[in-house]
Amino acid sequence: MFKINGILIMKIEKIKAHDRSIIAKIKKIFIEMNKKFSKEVNTKIDNEITSYISEIKASFTIKLGRINNEVDAKLERFINKLNN
Repeated sequence: MFKINGILIMKIEKIKAHDRSIIAKIKKIFIEMNKKFSKEVNTKIDNEITSYISEIKASFTIKLGRINNEVDAKLERFINKLNN
């Protein structure tokens, strides 16, 4: 009976050790997946923000160009009035 108990205890300990090993492997896989997912998400967010900033910059540049042209035209009219 003691021999059977000893064998069962050894087998149970072996299974427990194997389970801990599997759990450690699963944790490692989840950590690696999380790192990869985080990189992909961060890259996507970065690309979206960069795209939006480029659109805003282009829009701002166009509007600034229009304002500059309007100011130049008004300044030119003002100078012409002074010269006449």
